[in-house]
Amino acid sequence: MAISVSGGLYAQNYTQTPVTISKDKVRIGGKVYYSHVVQERQTLFSICKAYGVTIDEVCEANPELDLRHNGTKLNSLILIPFKEVSATVREETAQKEQAIEEAIQQGYIVHTVKWYEDIKDISRKYGVSVESIMEANGLTKKKLKNRQKIRIPVGTPSSAIVEDTVVKKDSSITEKPDSTRTEEESEDDVIFARNHNLNAVLLLPLTAGKPAGSNNMDFYCGALLAVEDLANSGISTELSVYDVKQGKIPVTKERLDDADVVIGPISAKDLEATLEIAGSKTPVVSPLDQRAASLTENHRNFIQVPATYASQYADMTDWIRQDFRRGDKVFVISEQDAGETEMGNALKELLPQSKLEFTEYSYNILANRNVVSRFTEMMTRDGINRVIIASENEAFVNDAVRNLNLMVHNKFKVILYSQSKIRSYDNIDVANLHNLNLHVSSSYLIDYDDPMVKAFLLRYRALYKTEPTQFAYQGYDVTRFFLAAAAEYGKNWRRKLPKMELTRLLQANYRFRETGDGYTNQGVRRVVYGPDFSMDIEK
Repeated sequence: MAISVSGGLYAQNYTQTPVTISKDKVRIGGKVYYSHVVQERQTLFSICKAYGVTIDEVCEANPELDLRHNGTKLNSLILIPFKEVSATVREETAQKEQAIEEAIQQGYIVHTVKWYEDIKDISRKYGVSVESIMEANGLTKKKLKNRQKIRIPVGTPSSAIVEDTVVKKDSSITEKPDSTRTEEESEDDVIFARNHNLNAVLLLPLTAGKPAGSNNMDFYCGALLAVEDLANSGISTELSVYDVKQGKIPVTKERLDDADVVIGPISAKDLEATLEIAGSKTPVVSPLDQRAASLTENHRNFIQVPATYASQYADMTDWIRQDFRRGDKVFVISEQDAGETEMGNALKELLPQSKLEFTEYSYNILANRNVVSRFTEMMTRDGINRVIIASENEAFVNDAVRNLNLMVHNKFKVILYSQSKIRSYDNIDVANLHNLNLHVSSSYLIDYDDPMVKAFLLRYRALYKTEPTQFAYQGYDVTRFFLAAAAEYGKNWRRKLPKMELTRLLQANYRFRETGDGYTNQGVRRVVYGPDFSMDIEK
């Protein structure tokens, strides 16, 4: 089935904030309108004043929004009747043009960094070398921050400069060009063209028995809310949803070729079958299965979302390195005669790379009853004992946690570092984890104090009359992130993934890096258990 979703969000009541005239115009019924996306703290009055129109005119142009009663809504798209620019706007434009002229006379112009830009993007835009920009701003590193203002050395303003800084008095209504570059070209040669009309495919086994079927339906419900939010920001999506039954992928190559984004299926086996149908161009996103990460080795259009355990191990090691202070000691505890494990092998490689000195200790829970005595001999009282339990055997981990907790009672300072699996063990006393100030590197965790989470929770309850599960949050995160990327960068959006900064979503962090031929998410959430039974996510 195919759906096209649009809708509004809850109203935001804020004080006025300056309004920039939109550069996008649309023609509807023979009339021309500006397409204005409402920003934070913008009111209907301030928007009308900036465009030189009356509130009545804007309300008449947007009858379905009922602006008089509902007011403006954050990220919603409203139509503004096109008129000749008002005297106020002309004056503001003249002032900005004068500011540009003054800046040019001083040999530079000011650019505000956008979230998707890096210094190389800005260099190409203005035709100025990266080195010149760094020198003009006294930069020692190439990394820039969102909304950072930097000086661009210029001779005379190019059209790109005027477009970024000046409100245009009159711009033609044109469609954005799409890239015609080949897949083999370097990123420097690729055109990234915005696309506000998306075509997406969602592949899920919706009719599978419980719990899989209900989980996937929750994912789908979360995805629909993401599509609605994008619609409110001016990005429309035709979303085709296919029910994957018994491993059969009910979609043609032609349909996949038309898609900007393909999300799903769930299992590694079904994803591999989808990749065989799709070929090498259409981006295929793996939304839930960690085991599918191996498909990145041979598929350049494959994107793995769930952060693997390898990413969690790497983050644990980096976390210890960042926290380590003089007088601290690092311990790796493992089960004697357990053989090689994925976690153990990963730590053997990661810890030496981190240049941390560490002590290994192995014991058998059946044969060794002197663990606390050995810990007392090895551990320091002068600093913090930072411990990793290199095992996924629940019985052994439980025993090690109990012994470490006794060390805390004996006045040793202990912090336990772990991957997310420890949170799923039923037999571990959670009080012991809090006593050990557990530091968890986790793929997922929902911060219910986050305003975005609170807003999603209320909307989900109101719409579906039930509580969202973690699959609903995941459906929202995956759909919102990848559709927004496709809207911002067009058909070549996946080529931008490695350059994007860490993105915080509802229950996960996204930071994609090239792995093999494809891309994997290495964004991990750090969760700290406090002695007061608090659980905090590090920002």
